[in-house]
Amino acid sequence: GIFLFTDNNSFKDITKEKDLEEKVRLDRSEIEMMKIIILEKNLYVDYLNETKVQIQRVKKDSYSLRSGSEKGESEILLSLMRDAHTIKGTSAQFKMGELVPLSSELEDRIKHLSNNFTLEQVSKFQEFVQVNNAMMDNVINKFIESRGDLLGLENGVPVKKIDINFSKAKKLESFI
Repeated sequence: GIFLFTDNNSFKDITKEKDLEEKVRLDRSEIEMMKIIILEKNLYVDYLNETKVQIQRVKKDSYSLRSGSEKGESEILLSLMRDAHTIKGTSAQFKMGELVPLSSELEDRIKHLSNNFTLEQVSKFQEFVQVNNAMMDNVINKFIESRGDLLGLENGVPVKKIDINFSKAKKLESFI
């Protein structure tokens, strides 16, 4: 539990209060995400598609590090860093909070690799990329399964013209 030392020299359990604060924070984030989805459906679909492309490019580029690619190591590392940073930034912007720490860890691993470039480190990085990419794909796929109908998606693919419902957006806006 979480305890607070009070003025009368006793401890008070504030675990429930902290849990409630976290729930409110998550609820606000969820409302903000729903607002973006309602107002910017097409943009959100583009974000999801582009993020999937970037995740695949990270995997491909990580394997290029060993294959003697025409691109030099520094160019590949720069491309990897650019994709990781873009995933992190756009995920924060679109309120996909689960992707932010995953892409941040990817950035950290790329920085480490650029400072310690050995075949052993490249192998470790590639193993990390496989796991990390699978986790990012899982987050996106779960999101599409749970929110795809709001985005006009079926199995991750747009299936109908997307109409923006401004009255729902205004109602959501009043909660924030």
